[in-house]
Formats: sequence, structure tokens, C-alpha cells
Amino acid sequence: MNPAEAERIARDLFGVAGRALPLAGERDDNFRLDTAATRYVLKLHAPGTDPGELEFQDLAIAHAGTPLIAGRTTRAGERFARLLS
Repeated sequence: MNPAEAERIARDLFGVAGRALPLAGERDDNFRLDTAATRYVLKLHAPGTDPGELEFQDLAIAHAGTPLIAGRTTRAGERFARLLS
């Protein structure tokens, strides 16, 4: 996935406009998303990722308090997307 597509997904799904820069990832496409106010990490999970596993991760992240989930896990076509602060 290219940065322009990542920027569109962040804007369409989470209402966050910014500049996407690719980050390394083993299975997922990850991007640093820089906005005027803050910096996020946009994770686009590999196709076939178990949604139950992502829900469990969301709960663990919320319980730990950091990093904060800026946008809950949601569908981006055949993939799941997550925005972290």
C-alpha cells in the first residue's frame, strides 16, 4: 500500500488528515501519520487477520492506557485498520 492510500484511509475512516510515511512491519502495512497537531500510527492489518484477536488487543491497549487508541479497529475493504496515538 502506498502513502497516498494510507492518507485516504485515515481521512475516510478516522477523520484524520495528515502526511503518511511508511514504517517497517512484518505482516501489516504501518504508517506514521503526521498532522498539524499530533503524530499517529496507522496500522493496516494483513488480510485474514482474526478480528477477535484485534478486539482483544484493543481491550488490552485500553486497559494499559498506552498507546491510546485514537480510532477503534474498523474495516478498510478486506483489511482492518487501527489508528494509534
